Amino acid sequence: MKSQLLNEYNILASYMHINQDDVDTRNRYEQAVLKLQLEATSKEYQYIQKLNKSPWMIQFLDGGLALLHSNSNFRKRLILLSAIKETQPTYMNDYISSETIPNSLFKLIRIGIYAGFTGLLGILILKFSGWKL
Repeated sequence: MKSQLLNEYNILASYMHINQDDVDTRNRYEQAVLKLQLEATSKEYQYIQKLNKSPWMIQFLDGGLALLHSNSNFRKRLILLSAIKETQPTYMNDYISSETIPNSLFKLIRIGIYAGFTGLLGILILKFSGWKL
């Protein structure tokens, strides 16, 4: 795996709670990125380097891009890695809920409010920090 793609994978895997040593997921991600021609541009790689120093900002960048530039390659790579994670038996418990319906409804509302907050904060970060993908 190219060092830039490996660095990006490690950052995104950490954000998505994927074991960075998971060779199968990493190989699937690399193959899919190359096949779909979703490699990071030099500008995107600069942002990935910034995220390497401040990984907590990924959630805000993700939320802001979801609202402003949902078709960006960065978002496509995030969604791609999420789809790959979803197909791996190792991460099955991340997608299966054992909670009852009322608890799930409150959890869904809480997650929706949090997603709205991160999206709005992400827009502010994108607009005022000069980050443009």
